[in-house]
Amino acid sequence: RQPFFAGKFWVPEDILNMNNDSASVKRNLSDPVTRDIASATFYWKPKPTVNRGKASVLVPLLESEETIKVLLTKRSMRLSSHKGEVCFPGGKADDTDKDETETALREANEEIGLTSDACDVITQLPVTLSKHGLVVTPIVAFIPSAFVPVVNEHEVETAFTVPLERFLQSDGHQAQVITFQDRPFLMHFFECKHSDREEAVMVFGLTGHICMTVAVAAYRRMPEFQLDPLNEETAIETRLRKTLEPLVAQQSQL
Repeated sequence: RQPFFAGKFWVPEDILNMNNDSASVKRNLSDPVTRDIASATFYWKPKPTVNRGKASVLVPLLESEETIKVLLTKRSMRLSSHKGEVCFPGGKADDTDKDETETALREANEEIGLTSDACDVITQLPVTLSKHGLVVTPIVAFIPSAFVPVVNEHEVETAFTVPLERFLQSDGHQAQVITFQDRPFLMHFFECKHSDREEAVMVFGLTGHICMTVAVAAYRRMPEFQLDPLNEETAIETRLRKTLEPLVAQQSQL
């Protein structure tokens, strides 16, 4: 089975394999075109009239069992918002934070015991918007493969890893029509296996969308499912194809 560009543009098998190792993923994510890929998929744009502050999330990647995985957390049921949901380490900016990266690293340290010196920050993605109006900046970083989370039980119930490629696959994927900023969109749901427990977890909403976007940028290929066939104005798949096709052509000549 070969991933495809919206059912029209097929990725050669040698290019597919070329982008699977950690060196290729790091190189792809550090390329400035990653921000173009994210801009094409982040259709939830901040509006000055509804913004309620700034936040950052850390997208921690690690190499495990010869694949790239993303570390996610399940929020504590004690919290007042998003309780029990899967998310990235992250939170609102403090006045003392010098920038978005410091916010993400500080929150990751507080939530899962990840120190900033253990993080190799690869890229900062363009801002997007949470359903509560927070302007969110995703910070992508590689962390040590041997990292063992020490969770803050007041905020985090558990931390686990999922293969990043999972967010390009159609198996276990569902989509639901939602209305956001007065427009219809598809919200993507990914059923994932918890790495340390015999249970399935559902990754969706902004977290699922960021995971999918990072996977597209990391592996330079489209998901096996339609992204947003409801809204021609966003034309996500069209924009992504225009961004990715020259990259695949360039790699095929190496």
